[in-house]
This record gives sequence, structure tokens and C-alpha cells, in this order.
Amino acid sequence: MSPIQKWLSANATFSIINGTACLTANNALQRLFGFEQPYVLPSLGGNLLLFGVFLIYVVVRQSDNKGLVTTIIFLDAGWVIGSLVIVGFQLFGLAAVGYTIIMTIALVVALFGWQQYRFNG
Repeated sequence: MSPIQKWLSANATFSIINGTACLTANNALQRLFGFEQPYVLPSLGGNLLLFGVFLIYVVVRQSDNKGLVTTIIFLDAGWVIGSLVIVGFQLFGLAAVGYTIIMTIALVVALFGWQQYRFNG
């Protein structure tokens, strides 16, 4: 497995784990984050699962497609920027632990994006 495939696989695994958590632990995560929006986390979870499956497809069939990998890098960057906006402006009135979790996930996604960028050459 090439370095780009390893980083894309790690990204896929992380996305699928978080997507599954959003779908299966919706009520507990809402309490932890300090908000009550029953459709937000399941919607996010479903999209993360789709993204994870897409990443697996890229790893298996398209890891040499630089344009496709670049698109993934931009999607990861968008996630990080969106997270910075949510935390920086304290949007949605979340609990402090919610903002901490968002930033922790954003740091992991930033690492994926950076490593994918490094090995997409």
C-alpha cells in the first residue's frame, strides 16, 4: 500500500467511525455537545459514511487520480475551516466539551489533508 493509500484509508476509517457514532449515539452526543437538534448528527453521520465509502473507492480504484485526491484534500480543508468558524465564533451555543471535540476532530482532519497533499505528488 502506497503512502497516499494509507492516509486515504486512515481518513476513510476515521470518517466511518465518526459517522457511525453520529448515527448510533445521537442522543448521548446531543447531551454531550449541549444542544437539541435531532436531525443534525444523523445527517452529518450519513454524509460521513458516504464520504468514507467514497474514500475507500478512491483507495482501491483511483488513488493515482491526482485530481480526485486533490478534491478530497479540499473537502478536508473545508471541514477544518468550517470547524474553525464554529469554534472561533462559538456558534450554536455548544458546551465547551463540544467545541473541544470539534477542534480535536479538525486537527485530525487537517493532518489527513496535509499528508494527502504531501503524498499526492
